[in-house]
Amino acid sequence: MANSNRMSWPIPAEGSDPWYEALLALIRAQDVSGYASRENAQAILSGGGLVTWNAATGLLTWTDDIELLMPISGFVMRVEAGSITIVDGQSVYIDVTRAPSNNVVVAIRQASQVPSSDQALVLAIRVGTRLYWRSGLLLESGDTVNQLGARQGAGNDPNAIHDNLPNEIALIAAKATPLGADLLVIEDTADSNNKKRVTIGSLPATDSNAIHVNVAGEITGIAAKGSPVGADSIVIEDSADSDNKKRVLLSNLPTPSAIPDLRGPAIVVGSTTNGDTALDCDYLDTGNGAQMEAAIQAADDLTHIQDVWIRPGLYNLGAGGGPSGGVTIPAGVKVHGAGRGAVTVQTKSSGDLTAFYLEDGSELEDVTINVTRPTGNGTGGAGAVVLQGNRAECRRVVVEFLDAGSYDATDATELNYAGAFYVDAGDTRIRLIDCGVGLDIPAPQLLTVSSEQLAGFFIDAPITSIAADIERCRVVGTDTAFYVTRTVRIANCEFENPYDKGIYINSSDASESQVTDCWGEMVGDQGTERGVHVRLAVEVDVSNNRLTATTGSAGAVGIYLDGSDNNIVQGNRGSWPSGDGIELNGSSDDNIVLGNHIGSITNSGTGNDVAHNK
Repeated sequence: MANSNRMSWPIPAEGSDPWYEALLALIRAQDVSGYASRENAQAILSGGGLVTWNAATGLLTWTDDIELLMPISGFVMRVEAGSITIVDGQSVYIDVTRAPSNNVVVAIRQASQVPSSDQALVLAIRVGTRLYWRSGLLLESGDTVNQLGARQGAGNDPNAIHDNLPNEIALIAAKATPLGADLLVIEDTADSNNKKRVTIGSLPATDSNAIHVNVAGEITGIAAKGSPVGADSIVIEDSADSDNKKRVLLSNLPTPSAIPDLRGPAIVVGSTTNGDTALDCDYLDTGNGAQMEAAIQAADDLTHIQDVWIRPGLYNLGAGGGPSGGVTIPAGVKVHGAGRGAVTVQTKSSGDLTAFYLEDGSELEDVTINVTRPTGNGTGGAGAVVLQGNRAECRRVVVEFLDAGSYDATDATELNYAGAFYVDAGDTRIRLIDCGVGLDIPAPQLLTVSSEQLAGFFIDAPITSIAADIERCRVVGTDTAFYVTRTVRIANCEFENPYDKGIYINSSDASESQVTDCWGEMVGDQGTERGVHVRLAVEVDVSNNRLTATTGSAGAVGIYLDGSDNNIVQGNRGSWPSGDGIELNGSSDDNIVLGNHIGSITNSGTGNDVAHNK
C-alpha cells in the first residue's frame, strides 16, 4: 500500500480487493490529522511568568509553567519553568497528547525542521534576533514580558517602564546636576492617581538641617559639648503624652538606680574585637574568652539562673590571659550566640583543646567553633564540644577545623578528639539540632581513637535508653560522619565526603536506634566504605534514606548489616555503582529488607525477609 507524499496517509492500491480495510485506514489517518489541525487552531497560549529573550546567547527563559489550553478536551499541555537555547532559523515546539483525559506535562524542543507529525505544535520561531510566537507576540533581544498571554496581539514596547519589573529606572541616563525646571512624573493622589508632571522646583520644601528618623550619622555631625551640666537640655518623646516631643534638663534625668533593667533575666557578653565597650554589655571580653567564661559562671552563681547572650566577635581561648581549659556551661545555663559566623570561639592549640563542656540541662546555640591546628598533645575532652550532662542541647553550632589541609600525622594524633561533637551524657537523652562539622584533614592523617578514626558526631553515652536525638545536622569530611555506640535517633541529617563510613552504629548497646530520612554521599576508594553500617545492634530502623557513592571500589556497600538481627531496612534510595547497595553478612538474621531501590543485595544470613527491592 502506498502513502501520500506530504501527510504519509495510506492510499488504497488500485483494484485492491478487499478494499474496505484500505479505505478505512485512509479515513482514520485523515481523521487524526484533521482533528490535530482543529485542536491546533483553537489552542490558547498563556503563562510562563517572566519570559526573557536574549538573542546574543540564544537563551529563552521563563520563570513559571507555560500553559497551552486545548479547548476541545478542556485540558492543558504544560511546559515546566526552565530555559532553552535557540539558534537563528530554529523553531520551538512541543509534542501534543491528542484528546487527553487529564492535564499533561510535555517537553519543549527546538529544531531547524519540525517533525511532520500530528503531534508536533510550534510555539515560536527565531528569525534573526527576533522571536515570533504563534500567539502574535514578538520578542526583540533583551525583552522581558510578564505572562505570554498578557501581551498577545497588543504589540511589544521594549522601552516601556513597567510596574512589576526591577532595574529599569537604574538603566536610564542620569543627569548629574538637576535644575528646578527639570520635570518629574507623579500620580496625583488628589485626582484619582492620574499621572501629571511637576518641576523639581515646585516640590514641597525640605529642611536640610532637620534630624530624620531614618538617616544615619546625623547626630554625630553635631558639635559636641565636652562637659555637660545639669542646665543643659535634651529632647525626648514623652511616652506618657502620646510621644509628643518635650525638652528635659539633664539635672532632671532619673538616676541609674531608678531606671528599670528592661533586658530581663540575661547577661550580655561583648567583645573588643568587634568594637564593643562597657556600655554595650555586662562583661567585656578582650578576645581571649576570659570574660565570656566569667559571665557563664556568673549566670550559675545567681539566685535565679540567667541566660547568657554573646555579642559578635572572636573569642580565642588560646590568647594570653584566657581560660585555663575549655569553658564549662553549668547545669541549666543557656548560652546564646549572635549567630554562626558572627560569634567565633577558637580553641587552644595545646592543653585542653575542647571549647565547651555542657552540664545537665545546659544549652549552647548560634556559635561557630574554630579548632586550632594543635602544636602539642591535647589533654582535654574528646571533642570540640563535649556534652556530658543529661538533657544538654546544642542548636545551630558549627565546628570547623583551621588550616586542616596542612595537617600531618603528628597534628592529627595530638588533636585527641573522638568526634567534633562528643556525647558522654548520663541517663537522659541529649539533643543536637541544626549543627554541623566542616573538616578537610587529609584522610591518611585522621586521628585514630579506639581503632576508629575522627567522627563528626561521636555518641558514647553510658546509658541504655536513647542517648541522643540528632536532627538536621550536616558533616563534611571526617572519617566517619556519625559514630554511635548507644541508642540514638538520627533524622534528616546529611553527610558528604566521609573517608570510610557515613553512619556507623557499632555496639549492641545501640540497639533500637533509628536512621531515617538522611542523605549521604561517599567518595572513598579503599574498599571499606559504608553509607550506613550496623554492627551487633538489633531492632534498628534504617528507612527512607538516600545514599550515593562516586567510588568505583567493589568493596563499598550502601547499607551493611554486620552481625545484626531483627532490623528493618526499607524505602532507601540511591546510586551505588560498584559493590552492593545492601549486604547482610552471614551473622545477620531475621531482618526485614523491603522496598529499597539502591542496587544489588547480598543476603548471607538466614531468615531474612528480602522483598520488592531494585
